[in-house]
Amino acid sequence: MAKEGAVFRIERRGKDYLAYWISPVAIFPCAGSRDEGSERVLAEAFAKGGLQKVTRLYRNQEIPDERCWLRGSGWCLAYS
Repeated sequence: MAKEGAVFRIERRGKDYLAYWISPVAIFPCAGSRDEGSERVLAEAFAKGGLQKVTRLYRNQEIPDERCWLRGSGWCLAYS
C-alpha cells in the first residue's frame, strides 16, 4: 500500500534554492487527495533515477528538460 518517495532538504540562499536529497521514504496514499497527472510524472522521475544528483529547486519553467528531474506547475527540481 505504501508508495515510494524521497525527502529533500530545500535551502534558500538569496534568490536561489539549493536542494539536497536526504533519504527514501514510504508514503501512504491519501484517498481523495491524489492527482493522476502528478502521480504519473513523479513515477516517471523515480523510474529514470538520478534523484541523488538533484541540487536545485527552481521556481520557474525556464529550465531545459535535460536538467530537470521533476517538473511541477511553476517549479522544477533540477541538476546543476
